[in-house]
Amino acid sequence: MKVTSLSNHPEQQRTLVQQKHAASRSGWNFWRRSYIPAVGQEERRLDAGIAGEENVADALTVLSDEWHLFRGYRNRRGEIDHVLVGPGGIWAIEVKNTRATVYVDGDYWAFERFDNYGNLVEEGELADRGGRSWSRQVNEPARELSKFLTKRNAYSTISSAVVLTNRRAKLGQCDALTVDVLSVGTDYLLNKISGVHGQQLSREQVQTVAALVQRDHTFHSQRRR
Repeated sequence: MKVTSLSNHPEQQRTLVQQKHAASRSGWNFWRRSYIPAVGQEERRLDAGIAGEENVADALTVLSDEWHLFRGYRNRRGEIDHVLVGPGGIWAIEVKNTRATVYVDGDYWAFERFDNYGNLVEEGELADRGGRSWSRQVNEPARELSKFLTKRNAYSTISSAVVLTNRRAKLGQCDALTVDVLSVGTDYLLNKISGVHGQQLSREQVQTVAALVQRDHTFHSQRRR
């Protein structure tokens, strides 16, 4: 499998958090004692996210060289952790390394977290700062990419997936899913990629779509700068 790293947003965020942590200890901000644990917690969260993305990328390396994996694709609707292009089609994959039980009702996602004794210690909604659930985080930029490919007469059907990589993650009741795959671990995703969809793109189509994905990301990256 060919792998192209387009951007590394989690690593960039981690660097910023580390800089803030260093500043908080430098003296001028040290009096804000509550700030330091918060920064440390954010750094651990980003580390977990980076580890989760690495685990999924490693698992996908079992695919043949006909497949292209783009890491950190971004357009005006957001970032997709992994965009996979190959004979079995196009996949947009969101990776989450969350230790929790996840519940889904359409585009509403929630979680419950229990301690080692089975006591509920935390619950809430799973959404980004803009209020987008995990399914919307992957589907919105995927739809934007699909529009881009359609305008250029390229294959544009994109399947979406949310993969939970934490070994203690669980799935609760999940209704009316708006993603094609929701799984703990990568086994089910790999089965769907290699088995159910079969041959959808020719070698030439794969090369065309892969080039367009990289071109679109570059365009939006330049606009952001």
